[in-house]
Amino acid sequence: MSSTFCLGQFIITLPSTRTVTLTSDVPQPQLRGCVFSRSENISQVQLAFEAAKVELSPIWNYSPDVFFAIPHLTETTRDSNSRPAPWLSTLLQKCKTSMKPHQISALNFLLKNEDSENNKPAALWYHHDNAWLCDYYKKDSNSSAKEPNHNRSQGSILADNMGLGKTLTTLAFILATSDNGRNFRQADPNKRSAATLVICPLATLSNWKNKIDLHFRDHAIPYEVFHGDDRRSLTREDLQLTMLILTTYKMIGTSGNKKHPNQHNIGALDLFWFRIVFDEAQ
Repeated sequence: MSSTFCLGQFIITLPSTRTVTLTSDVPQPQLRGCVFSRSENISQVQLAFEAAKVELSPIWNYSPDVFFAIPHLTETTRDSNSRPAPWLSTLLQKCKTSMKPHQISALNFLLKNEDSENNKPAALWYHHDNAWLCDYYKKDSNSSAKEPNHNRSQGSILADNMGLGKTLTTLAFILATSDNGRNFRQADPNKRSAATLVICPLATLSNWKNKIDLHFRDHAIPYEVFHGDDRRSLTREDLQLTMLILTTYKMIGTSGNKKHPNQHNIGALDLFWFRIVFDEAQ
């Protein structure tokens, strides 16, 4: 039975056919589009784009609901980001839920952005989605940008549409980098924590706990909840050795509150966290 799939998107910079000279503040026109194909024609369509030297790239935030429930064909594209590396596949055996291709792709995206060897500004600058900005800059400036010598930032914004499983992706990311967290703490055991600190609204705190229980095997992701009166029973060592700390935005307020001068909050712990995740950040 024949089915329809989305093969990805393309971006083509169009040559100007007008005789007038475009000023430097006018970007080069581009043609952008999404490509769909019946299953029996997928190979022919992909070969046609390859022959034309037009790249078909995956759509990061693709939502089948927007396109009449047509799925994005990621398994058969040559984008290896939609498949986990062997070492990652072994770790993900602790996950009871099979992650979808777009979640694996997002997970690889997060891993790459925390890798100091791979996280280079040039990778973003020369990405095909930013070709218009690159062209505009080259026309508007005679100078060339140079990479700074200082350490690059190692973070990401995971902005998939609602319902695409960002919480599961983030939890898998925390699990996949747990060894790095332990190494981070060992460099300064008194001041550092191996944990990822997740700061979320109180309304989503229970959701994080439920997702851990739902998607992961027992004890795969050890965690502590720093909220409410029970937080006072947690020792400093508890917060340094676990993999994940769940807390709320209320718990990161300054300890100098006049009404509550001795408030036990995250700031008062004076810890360097391996990673901080802001959920529902505005």
